[in-house]
Amino acid sequence: MSDIIPIDSEITTFSDYLNNNCRGILSARFGDGKSFFLNEVKKQLSDKYLFLTIYPVNYQVAENKDIFEYIKRDILLQILMTSEIDFSDEKYGFSLRLWRFFNQNGKDLVSDIVSLIASSLANIPQDAIKVFRDNIAKFKDFSKKANSSQSDSIESYLDEFASQKGGIYEFDPISRIIYQLITDIKENSGKQVILVIEDMDRIDPAHIFRILNVFSAHWDMQDYSEQKLAYGNPLNKYNFDKILLVCHFQNIRNIFHHLYGERTDFTGYIHKFSSSTPYEYSLNDVIEEWVLQKIPFSKDTFPAICERLADLIMRKYENCENIITNIRHITNFLIQSDYNIRKEDIPPYSWQNGYNGYNYYISTYNQVTHLLCILKNFGISINEFLDSQTDLFYYQLCQFIGQCWLIYPQLNIDSDSSKCKFRFSNCNDDTIICEWDNYYQPLQCKSTKVNPNPVTQQFEIKWMQMDTLSYSPHFKELFPKQSFETILSFLEDFIY
Repeated sequence: MSDIIPIDSEITTFSDYLNNNCRGILSARFGDGKSFFLNEVKKQLSDKYLFLTIYPVNYQVAENKDIFEYIKRDILLQILMTSEIDFSDEKYGFSLRLWRFFNQNGKDLVSDIVSLIASSLANIPQDAIKVFRDNIAKFKDFSKKANSSQSDSIESYLDEFASQKGGIYEFDPISRIIYQLITDIKENSGKQVILVIEDMDRIDPAHIFRILNVFSAHWDMQDYSEQKLAYGNPLNKYNFDKILLVCHFQNIRNIFHHLYGERTDFTGYIHKFSSSTPYEYSLNDVIEEWVLQKIPFSKDTFPAICERLADLIMRKYENCENIITNIRHITNFLIQSDYNIRKEDIPPYSWQNGYNGYNYYISTYNQVTHLLCILKNFGISINEFLDSQTDLFYYQLCQFIGQCWLIYPQLNIDSDSSKCKFRFSNCNDDTIICEWDNYYQPLQCKSTKVNPNPVTQQFEIKWMQMDTLSYSPHFKELFPKQSFETILSFLEDFIY
């Protein structure tokens, strides 16, 4: 669609970054459009990757041991929202029921084991068999009562979540199931699974590195020997193919040095989260170029005007995210800028009667009133548009106003500084004479016959070439900056 910001080249570059890194950092300032970018990445790379995204902003109120459980919970919820796994598989249900049984009957089991040790000199084999049989019977009874479906088991786990505690070396049945689910997703779908850790910028600076340290404990698998023997040597606790941290890298660096000192090695610390340099991203330049291309005026003839307008539109939104949210409105404001123009013919003035007796006029429906509509749509004042611009801007604006200058000598201007110093005469089909002092400058124009009546023939002047005046040494004398505000303010009255 024409109103979608083109970021295909950025996605291609970022895809290469993902291919080459098992751990990476996507760095973007708040409001630079990273959420839009990530959403588009997920859509366009969905055939190759499954993205599981967690948001640790609320972890800052928890203790470290609880954060381990929050991470498990959030990853599990993300998996539940995918369609890549069959949750009816009994291999997950058995592990969950066994884990819940041990949680609910842990004290009884410990008592049984203690009693075994106390009487170990007598009948260990017989008692051991009896305890084993009793516990098996208990488990069978528990298992019958439990719903064997994966969904109910996980729901029960989540309901009981608040009472669970984690640790840096834990790998309980839930962790095993998460590991197995991710492994199965990879095998069944052929996709790589990426864990995305979002919104790190929203975390209180006092807690950022504490939470990052908890995440880093998931990277090193050296203590999960049983898992290593069973599945090889994965790069992280849950067998993700890649882990992507999303933040503003420079902001994280600044906070680190503020907390730990300028001479503290940030590079060594952050390396555990990224196997190469961060991917720096900003949608600002892309969006401004997109806005520029949407402006309905010639970028070749009036580049300074178009760039000024694009810059002011960008400023009207606090950040790129707001522009993206309002992208359809922006598109409509730019390409449908003629709906609020009162279409009239400027009343006849003295210049309009050419030497051949024909009547010439200009219409209020022109590119100047289109510009004024755009300014009004975005809440940009004329003074704001004209403020502190270069001579090149005013040269181009003089050409842009074109045939509308024909009405300027007839306006009632009180200020001596902006009183018109020129007049127009001798209109014909393709030329108008501009006069001032003892100078006569012919200006090319284009007129269209709008009334075929031979007695009262009327012509609309569609265009008038001003470049000979724009680059004249008399330009600033003839067109002081106040004159631009005057002519634009007059035409603004035809906007509603």
